[in-house]
Amino acid sequence: MKRPVLYDYFDKMTDELLSSYNKTKLQKSSDNMGENREILLNNFLEVCLPNKLSVKKGEIWDKKGYQTGEIDTIITRDDCPSLLFGNRNVYLAEGIFAVIEVKTKLSRKKLIEAGEKLEEVKALNVDFGLTMTSGLVCERPLRLVFAYEGATWKTIEDEITKRKWEKLFDIICILKQGALISAFKDGGIERLFEDKKEVESLLISSGKASALGFLYYFLINYGVTFLARSINIHQYFEPISFWDNEK
Repeated sequence: MKRPVLYDYFDKMTDELLSSYNKTKLQKSSDNMGENREILLNNFLEVCLPNKLSVKKGEIWDKKGYQTGEIDTIITRDDCPSLLFGNRNVYLAEGIFAVIEVKTKLSRKKLIEAGEKLEEVKALNVDFGLTMTSGLVCERPLRLVFAYEGATWKTIEDEITKRKWEKLFDIICILKQGALISAFKDGGIERLFEDKKEVESLLISSGKASALGFLYYFLINYGVTFLARSINIHQYFEPISFWDNEK
């Protein structure tokens, strides 16, 4: 079977990222290791993302006043509305393209942590603006998980099913194992394999290059339509008459 055109590229990129990851194991400080492993992923993202998308870290607020708390990795448009809070800013939901929970090893416990954080993102009330182009559309921020190592796919699937999280994760990438992909169209994600007559709720691609390859697939394909959206923050200022009130 002929390999996809980009397979060898992502195969080599996986080797490079795993090599850098293994080097971080020499560190004793867990804080340093965790931060550096986020940086390794962010370096990959900054190279492959379109120029108009940026990698950030901070909180997300929506028009109803809901706040997510700090997110490991936030991908925003370069014109994303933000509020200045020092090094960790707040970003308004309409400018958020995707969020990524980054884990060193995706154990059952860490999967639950990631899921609970992504539930906060799921709760965001986003005013999806007008889209000025056709393509794959997701009317909310993409919800992703990235890890370097992890439990078996069966363990991860069991936990997802147990908690009814089949529609929570768009894609879970484990560098050493591959990718688990949501196939729910009504969750805002188009099926990746339209030629399949029947498809499970969760698709697994266990090839070596799959984690980075399908992460790239999601970010590029959905990024195209996200970049063409309008951003409207009118509701963050309603009711307008209240601005006349000093209390």
